[in-house]
Amino acid sequence: MRHSIPWITTFLVNAAFAFPEGAPWGAANPDSEQSCPACHFDYDVIPNSEYLLIEGIPDKPAAGTTYDLVVSLESVDALTAGFQMLASGGQFASMERHIEYAGSAIRSTKPATNSDGVSWSLVWTAPNQPNTSVIFYLAVMGANGDGSPFGDRIHFRSFETFIE
Repeated sequence: MRHSIPWITTFLVNAAFAFPEGAPWGAANPDSEQSCPACHFDYDVIPNSEYLLIEGIPDKPAAGTTYDLVVSLESVDALTAGFQMLASGGQFASMERHIEYAGSAIRSTKPATNSDGVSWSLVWTAPNQPNTSVIFYLAVMGANGDGSPFGDRIHFRSFETFIE
């Protein structure tokens, strides 16, 4: 038992600081090996979470058009939150601090404090190809703020739209 305490301590410290700059790219896809529950495993994930919203995506976006989006978590349980979103097409960008993007992926790099919900502003440019379906995979971690992988709830939701 004496030898297991350093191992457990190392595991907890490494888990808490494994990705200090944000979740690995691809974590918003619930089928990925690197998805959020790979590190935050204390609770079952919440699939198709009603607490997640993406505002600003029209039913039928125009090809090549840029849209202002707001991603939000409406949960009273989380003290802090972070997000990642992937799109099967198009490009993301954001002017907010602590958000980075790479093509069709975007994520927060620092937890946001939750006070009656938390949201992030970003822009998405639809692909130039009309008659294309685009799926958005959104993952938001509602955390208890202790920096560990325990006590955090992972919310997933996907949205689909069709480019005209």
